[in-house]
Amino acid sequence: MDLIDGLTTEKNIHKLLLTICDMLLVVTYFGRIFFFSRVVNFEHPDDLKKKLDLEIGQNGEADEKLLKMCSDTIHYSVKSGIVKC
Repeated sequence: MDLIDGLTTEKNIHKLLLTICDMLLVVTYFGRIFFFSRVVNFEHPDDLKKKLDLEIGQNGEADEKLLKMCSDTIHYSVKSGIVKC
């Protein structure tokens, strides 16, 4: 993909996806080792709808907003790999 009218390049997309993978790795791997992650950060579904902004505009969103959306989603997701004894 080429840079067109300020749109993101393939290299930037790759960097964005690597950042998201790193976020997942921290929560799943390091959270499991150091026990700093909860299995779930439960919120009532109605409250969660208010807290999570997951709307993507017709023209897309900035990388920072996409990363925030991913981070928020990961935060409230069930971490099935975390073992609590």
